[in-house]
Amino acid sequence: MIYDEIFGGKVYFKHGITLTGREAPLVLDVGGHVGMFAVFVAEAFPNSQIQIFEPVPLLAEAIQWNLDRFGCAVAGAGDQEARVALHKLAVGDEEMEISFKYDPRVSAGTSLFPKHSVPSKVDVIDLVRALHLDGIRAGAFPELTRFLGRLLNIPVLRYVTFFALLPILLLYVLRMWASQPMSLQAKVRPLSKILREQRLHGKFIDLLKVDVEGAEWKVLMGIDDETWTCIDQVR
Repeated sequence: MIYDEIFGGKVYFKHGITLTGREAPLVLDVGGHVGMFAVFVAEAFPNSQIQIFEPVPLLAEAIQWNLDRFGCAVAGAGDQEARVALHKLAVGDEEMEISFKYDPRVSAGTSLFPKHSVPSKVDVIDLVRALHLDGIRAGAFPELTRFLGRLLNIPVLRYVTFFALLPILLLYVLRMWASQPMSLQAKVRPLSKILREQRLHGKFIDLLKVDVEGAEWKVLMGIDDETWTCIDQVR
């Protein structure tokens, strides 16, 4: 579902957001998840420079794996020559350490501030299709049931298939929710302070992408006035 949103629907490049025609755009990816947005930018804009911020260790590993597989080496924070740099921390409005819960099977919903997290507006049938495919990969459903996901793409059959899959998927979701999530610690730092340390403060930022499941306001509050004058687009 996330792949379709980023590569198919290009959700981060709507409402006038673009990097087209820019010589070497600098993109800040706050909330890197597994690196799909970074891969999209690296592929669509070969001269781009990408700074990724992701506090969950397992997701940071996925970012490195996905970009390495794409052929784009990921450097650690502080490498000035790197095209893509990964910062293994969270971005907020002040320096702190915070505890949070992380469920590897529902990674897209992880939030440092779950009380402020607002669910994304998604099509219910698209969500069911994504859960079904995840269930096949996890071994919860036989591979032979993959054809049912394809039926969800056929307008005449999608609702019949949806109601046929729904009871099974509800059991799958209940089993996931019954599992105990991992407890993690994360460093939280203001974006402007990080940019100063990376010698990026004062540089023109073509796009600031922030997707952190409800903590977006805290990210924005950690940006000083001088940095704001350098940011061209926010999504």
